[in-house]
This record gives sequence, structure tokens and C-alpha cells, in this order.
Amino acid sequence: MESLKETKENIEMITTQLWQGKGADIELLSACVDYIVNEITAHLDEMKAVGIDFPMEFVSAASKNMLAAISKKDDYLLADNLYYEWREILMIFEEVMGEIKAV
Repeated sequence: MESLKETKENIEMITTQLWQGKGADIELLSACVDYIVNEITAHLDEMKAVGIDFPMEFVSAASKNMLAAISKKDDYLLADNLYYEWREILMIFEEVMGEIKAV
């Protein structure tokens, strides 16, 4: 992954493919999720320094839900996980980082 924007676009593409019944590129999906988690983790100290406690329990729950959907081979559940959980995590992270940079 090169950026959060690219990661977001890949997640949207994978979500659309899943909803259309075309399956998912699990390697790309894994790379996207790894990138998101690594980006959040890399900025945790920066967030804490300004009093923001990022909801890592949400990230952990989203990871567990994603793995459950993959293990069940449930494309629609996986698409929902990407759309409603990982997309939300990205939006929160972008918002938090925007607030930090504005300070």
C-alpha cells in the first residue's frame, strides 16, 4: 500500500466485488488491513500526546469479524465488515489525524 487513499479505494473495490458475488482478493484485503493497523499503531503515541485514545478495541473486533467471515466463506458478511467496520475505522483515523495536524 502506498497511502490511506489507495487503501480506502482498494477496500471499496473489494467490498463492491463481494457484494456482486465476485469474491475477494484475500491477499490484497490482508495488505489493506495490515496497512491500516500499522498506520494507526504508528500514530498511537502522537494521538495520546494530544489526549486522543483511539478505539483499538474496535480495530480488534473488526479483525475478528473479518477472520470469521473469511473462515465461513461468507462474502456478504465480509463485505459488510469492510463497509461498516473497516471503512468506519479509516474515517475515524483520518478525522483524528486531521485534528492533530490542525493543532
